[in-house]
Amino acid sequence: MELRKVKLFEVTLGKDIYVGDIIKLQMFDTAPCDMLILGSSDFLNADYIARVEKFYQDGRSHKVIKEAIKLTKSSGHWIEKDTQAKKFIQRLTASVEFSKDQRTDCYKGSFKLRSDPKLEEFGEKQVIRKGAILRSEFVYGLVLMNGRNCLNEDRWMSWRPKKTNAIEEMINSFNYLLLIVSVLLSF
Repeated sequence: MELRKVKLFEVTLGKDIYVGDIIKLQMFDTAPCDMLILGSSDFLNADYIARVEKFYQDGRSHKVIKEAIKLTKSSGHWIEKDTQAKKFIQRLTASVEFSKDQRTDCYKGSFKLRSDPKLEEFGEKQVIRKGAILRSEFVYGLVLMNGRNCLNEDRWMSWRPKKTNAIEEMINSFNYLLLIVSVLLSF
């Protein structure tokens, strides 16, 4: 996959995000897609990190620390109020190859900048999954998958409560009442 040149810092809908786009999430944003972390506001042990809260099928959540790709780590590029980050991303040209293993539900791949001969391997530790909530101030990420193609999409969506309006709730209650009455009348 080759990186796409995108308009950064614009609010957009999930349906307008494509594989290869570079997007920016703010604190408490829900990840609209599976994304590879390029940079973040948090720095720990000489690495950029992102704190995220991921969710499980049964509704439990777990806070985890993810790491950014090391090849994009340069001092000063990821400063929030600096236009240097925007310029760096607009000049960024890289090749990304990855595979998704449906059996283990994991990403595995490689990232290579055109301007650097090094190749960096990445895995789940560098990927924020669709539906995770960002707990860091901001993060920049490369879209790996979007929409129904995201790993774990069906399982993640299955536990979320469905919203119903008052009319649907009345119809459901009436259906349950009819079921109970028909069972009682059958005796």
